Amino acid sequence: MRYIYVGKKLRIGVEMLPLLCIWIRADGYAALSAVAAVILHEAAHAAAAVLCGRKITSLTLTLPGADMRCAGVCSYRAELLTFLSGPAVSAACAVFYPAAPAFALYSLTYGVLNLLPAPCLDGGRALYCAVSAGSGAETAERTARVCCAVTLTALYPCAVFLLFYTSFNCSLLVLCVCVFSSYFRDTGAFVE
Repeated sequence: MRYIYVGKKLRIGVEMLPLLCIWIRADGYAALSAVAAVILHEAAHAAAAVLCGRKITSLTLTLPGADMRCAGVCSYRAELLTFLSGPAVSAACAVFYPAAPAFALYSLTYGVLNLLPAPCLDGGRALYCAVSAGSGAETAERTARVCCAVTLTALYPCAVFLLFYTSFNCSLLVLCVCVFSSYFRDTGAFVE
């Protein structure tokens, strides 16, 4: 994948800019509301990491989402707080901005979707940290795999239903494919 580098720490996938321009041109206010919801969510992660004493080494924005890398090692509790800060801010934005319904809806949707227990999402990472703190990394890995399988098993039929019920809105299907491919890329399941 190719990136556009903005400074030393931020890189953006080349697919993001044309898609963002098309989306904003087609949808205007709603698209800007969604972008603002995502930016606030990711900024909450960065702020929580810094408040927990971590130094952010890089931030990558791609179509499936954002990936923040931090230097140093911290406790499972600090990691858990970092992963849950994004969904918490998304929920707060949904509650405290009812005058901007599109922004509130996108914030709530982004926060809830990120709480799904898939390893590439905040919920999966938070689950891993919580289980690791109590039972160890091996148990957390097994738990994360089972939760991801259950999540994808439940999401795929919903995605197919949404695809046909809404005249081919493929957003949930794209999310499923991104979660599925990210999971297999990270676990090395495609490598023999």
